Amino acid sequence: MKMPSPSGASGALLVIGLAALALPADAAPAAGGIERVAWLQGCWESASPERTVEERWMPPRGGSMVGVGRTLRGRDLAEYELVVLREDGDRLAYEAHPSGQPAATFASEAVSEGSVVFQNPGHDFPKRIGYERVSPDQLLAWIDGGADSERPRIEFAYKRVPCEAAATARAESGARSIQQALLAEPNQKTAEVSTEELRKVLVEKSAAVFDARPFMEYATSHIPGARNVAARPGLPMSMYVSDVAEIGRAQKGDKTAPIVLYCNGPFCGKSKRLAEELAAAGFTSVRRYQLGIPVWRALGGVTEIEAAGLGHVLRKDKTAVVIDARESAESARAPFPRARSLPRSRVLEGKDVGEVRKAKDDGRLPMEDHNTRLIVVGADAASARYVAEALAREAFHNVSYFPGGVEDAKKVLQDAVR
Repeated sequence: MKMPSPSGASGALLVIGLAALALPADAAPAAGGIERVAWLQGCWESASPERTVEERWMPPRGGSMVGVGRTLRGRDLAEYELVVLREDGDRLAYEAHPSGQPAATFASEAVSEGSVVFQNPGHDFPKRIGYERVSPDQLLAWIDGGADSERPRIEFAYKRVPCEAAATARAESGARSIQQALLAEPNQKTAEVSTEELRKVLVEKSAAVFDARPFMEYATSHIPGARNVAARPGLPMSMYVSDVAEIGRAQKGDKTAPIVLYCNGPFCGKSKRLAEELAAAGFTSVRRYQLGIPVWRALGGVTEIEAAGLGHVLRKDKTAVVIDARESAESARAPFPRARSLPRSRVLEGKDVGEVRKAKDDGRLPMEDHNTRLIVVGADAASARYVAEALAREAFHNVSYFPGGVEDAKKVLQDAVR
């Protein structure tokens, strides 16, 4: 189970900390053997642009199940763990071996056909660990400090993913996921990248990504990490193209450095025109994300909104919804006008969990129009982006976050209403 380590970092499966403890003598018996938790078997994943957490459970055999987990940040291994889930008399024992920390064992408190809870009252934190089968392809894991603890429960949502054998079979069959899709038009003059490849480029910073649209379109909603340059002068808007000279300056004159361009989707000509002009000017490594920002959004990608774009939206779009990701006490003390509170600490990874699920039911989120523009502001860029990504996973198609803090957003609002 993924959970915070004592230093605050995230880990895979379980990062226990403290000394290993003996199985509590007063633990309640489990209702049945290891087969009762067979629904844990398989491969589970929780993925975001910042990290990927994997958890894999072997099927029950010999009165045990063995689980392994790891957390990746970009291409780097951050943490890993081995867990042995075994029968211990009429109970189940959860024996965790996290990287860099002592082992610890928890005993089953309750076992049912779709959930299991382990406890160790003598442990500092957590004292309880739970798994719940939300659906055949969704798993909710949680930890807490015990039934009487004031510390809030921490939840982690996973989805089932193919294990290596299935993934290998799919690769050998030549099948592609939608994340690997290309437009693949005939007679293309420059190569394309898929959504999966673009995400990798952004994480690894292996190419300069340019938004080939006019500035205000870029400022209102662009892929995080992308840049924008001025237009080539003297052209009508219908034939808009970015200035190749400006791109050259941004690249410090290096025409061999990798470049990726995008614009408004499969039918957008701006990135094609710019790619052709760059190639004609001697740039040798130009590719296009021709699926563009509409497909980026459709596949769960969030966008970033600049101060100029935020002011434009606040003036022009009366249907836009602003989400305040600060903690409730802070947003109540210094509210952002007309914003709806969705505190970062209560937003969990996964779908239909935590505060996001509550916000769907109580009207804070526009459930009758998922195309509504949602703009997330927060205490900082990281918290705003985290909440924006959670909303994108809920099938909201037009989600942006403001990288400045709330005070900067308030200044933009003041200027917008003048």
